Amino acid sequence: MTVSAFSATLDARRLSLENSYSRLQSAFGLLGTGATLELLSEQEPAALKTRLLADVPAQFAWEVLTQGPDTWRIAVTRLQDGHGPNGCCGVCGGA
Repeated sequence: MTVSAFSATLDARRLSLENSYSRLQSAFGLLGTGATLELLSEQEPAALKTRLLADVPAQFAWEVLTQGPDTWRIAVTRLQDGHGPNGCCGVCGGA
């Protein structure tokens, strides 16, 4: 995936992990299908990715655009919501 435009930017460089995730969760929830959030972090945001994957499995694409050393840039794109014809996420049983 190549990202040409972002729907929003979340600068988490000066936030705690908990605040970063809370804001990531909120921002991701506002994204429409196909929209992309630019995430900025001072370090590799692996913990944020792991938590998002646990909360919304198979609903996002995660692309590292810049790997530090001072700033990590990540494109988080909302995929189809996983509910509907041929789009089951496999978690809720189609509910």
